Amino acid sequence: MITSQNITQVRAFARQDGVFLSVLWIVGFLCTMLSVKMPIIAPIGDFAVIATPFFVAYRLKKFRDGALEGVISFRRGLLYTAETFFHAALILGIIQYLYFKFGDINGFLQQWNDSYTIIAKAYNLDKMQSQQLKEAISMMSPVAWASMFFIIELFGAVIASPIIAAIMSRQTARKHIQNSNSKNNSNSENN
Repeated sequence: MITSQNITQVRAFARQDGVFLSVLWIVGFLCTMLSVKMPIIAPIGDFAVIATPFFVAYRLKKFRDGALEGVISFRRGLLYTAETFFHAALILGIIQYLYFKFGDINGFLQQWNDSYTIIAKAYNLDKMQSQQLKEAISMMSPVAWASMFFIIELFGAVIASPIIAAIMSRQTARKHIQNSNSKNNSNSENN
């Protein structure tokens, strides 16, 4: 049974781990933004994306084994992962807003324009529609960019959270399982 104290505990750990996850995401974001000038750091941004579910699972395992004595339900794990992703996305959203407001985004906008040129060709958009698409992208405000990425990050969380929570849930502590197995083995040896 989940009590308000349990929810408070989960949220406290999720906020803390959300900060840790946001550091990973911020490093990945900055490496992606700066990869236009320094292509050698582009893989770091990709690594941050790939490492995200493993990092959250690792932190959930630490929470489960350290604070909950090795037992966590799917619902509590889902709450933990969702809160962790939310807090990380919120912090990253603020950093992204600041970057899009004050940083050099010309290389980033050029990459977006290049990708929309490819999309325009793929969907057979005429020149006028393609130009309108490019103008719409160039007119997006820093809040719009940060909001768009925030929504994408939350969408990823909706997909990853139940998977991570299901994999990491455990109804019986591992020590209890090992103790039961050793008792069963000693009882069968005595018989």
